[in-house]
Amino acid sequence: MDKNTITGFVLIGIVLLVFSWINRPTPEQIEAQRRYQDSIAHIEQVQQQEWQASQLETTNDRCKDYPIRYVKHVCRQAMALSQQP
Repeated sequence: MDKNTITGFVLIGIVLLVFSWINRPTPEQIEAQRRYQDSIAHIEQVQQQEWQASQLETTNDRCKDYPIRYVKHVCRQAMALSQQP
């Protein structure tokens, strides 16, 4: 390697370091991204709870129309579903 090659690599390295330093997120952007992720997680949790409640209601509606053996099996599943966190 000659002097010009080494100088070129050093300049490329400096440009990359400066570019990454200038484009790093500010604390406000980091906080906004954290709040965004937290709100998405909250919405997904609410949707999961609503889905579990609808599954429980559907199962309870089914229990009215089937023989007792099936009802016991499905109701056990419903109880297990409702006890999950």
